[in-house]
This record gives sequence, C-alpha cells and structure tokens, in this order.
Amino acid sequence: MKITTLENAPKSPSGLDASKMYYSASLEIMHLHLNPGQQVPQHSNPFNAVLCILDGKVMLESGKEAFELNKFDVAEVEAGIERGFRNESDSDVRILVMKKLL
Repeated sequence: MKITTLENAPKSPSGLDASKMYYSASLEIMHLHLNPGQQVPQHSNPFNAVLCILDGKVMLESGKEAFELNKFDVAEVEAGIERGFRNESDSDVRILVMKKLL
C-alpha cells in the first residue's frame, strides 16, 4: 500500500500550487489549489482529464464557453480540447485533476 499526503506529494514544476498525488502508466492525479482571482490559461493536452472540485467554485473555460463548477461537481474534458480555469470567488479553490494517460 502506498499513501500520499498533500504535505509529502511532489510539487508540479509548472509554477502553480499543484501537487502530484498519484502516478501510474495510465493515470495521474494532481491536486490543484487556486487563490481568489488566480487562473490557469486555456490550453490543450494530449489526454482526457476528469476534474473534481473539492472546495470552492471555479469557471471552466473552453473556447468561448464558460461553465461554473461548484464543490463536488465533476467534468470530463477530452484530449485536444482547449480548457482553462478561473477562480472568480473570494475563497480558495481546490481541484483534483485526473489525467487519463491511456
């Protein structure tokens, strides 16, 4: 059994407050923390991603569309689709980002 805590998880080199909670050949799970007003610019990835909002409220943007996601909402974004996140609230946002690598 392997247990990873937020305190001992490797930090992402992206400059964001993101920690790698789990990694295998088929799945990577990141914990992402966004402060009020913080955003991740729109980008695309070569893998499907499933997002689960753990705390707070975030705007998920894809192209010109925007979707408000609240605590415990889940969204799947397919590979190659532009997506970005924006914390428009006055509180922190915490997201589990699950990257489906296979």
